Amino acid sequence: MSVAPRIPDWVPNAARRTITELWARPGLDDAERELLDRLATYDAMKTAVWKKLPSEPKDFEGDVIYWAWVAFVCFRRRRRPLPKTKSKAKLQDWSRHLPRDPLPDFAHTSGLARIVRDQMIQHRGNAQPFWPPFWEGDKNLTLDQVIAVMDQVSTFYRKLDEEDQRFFRSLPDVKGWGNKQAQKFFSEVLSERMIEIYGRPFDPIVTTLVEVAFDLAGGVSTETIRGRRRKSGTPEISGRKSR
Repeated sequence: MSVAPRIPDWVPNAARRTITELWARPGLDDAERELLDRLATYDAMKTAVWKKLPSEPKDFEGDVIYWAWVAFVCFRRRRRPLPKTKSKAKLQDWSRHLPRDPLPDFAHTSGLARIVRDQMIQHRGNAQPFWPPFWEGDKNLTLDQVIAVMDQVSTFYRKLDEEDQRFFRSLPDVKGWGNKQAQKFFSEVLSERMIEIYGRPFDPIVTTLVEVAFDLAGGVSTETIRGRRRKSGTPEISGRKSR
């Protein structure tokens, strides 16, 4: 699927904008585009999500789409840990589930930048005489300045990795990689977000979002979503009234 979905008029403007922005991101695969298509067009989004959400905070509909996308994509693209028992069969099964376009590994990029910096320092004496005639970049930059920039690049990606790890620690734990675990992860992310914003879990709305995201057509119950939330320790706080 490469053609952007025709978003119905009943989709809130904030959700419409987010769907359009996410669709334009490079690297999305068919499953992720199909997710956005379902979130944009399924009637259940109109009747059981948009009409049930509180009117405040304004434009939170865009956040609902964004977090549904984050939960769906993060689970699919997250690197699986190596199996504890490294038999050939288990390693083969692990490799089959490696995502084709994994989430960025900023720590690896930081390490590569550091290696380049170290090599530049090691060869500085031999490279310095050739810098003026061979360097095709900004002529105001010296070799030493570029070495300093590479050090800063390494630090930049290390800090990105630290922020990335903080984000992943804020997400629910993953104890398996099958469809049920994907749905559980998705529902827990959305439940936590609902409580954070509204002070209420809105289990029926999260149920609909799970059904739409995974194209289940009534294949999950609100009691299941409520049970997952309670087992995860997510509190239930009474808050704003719905529309």
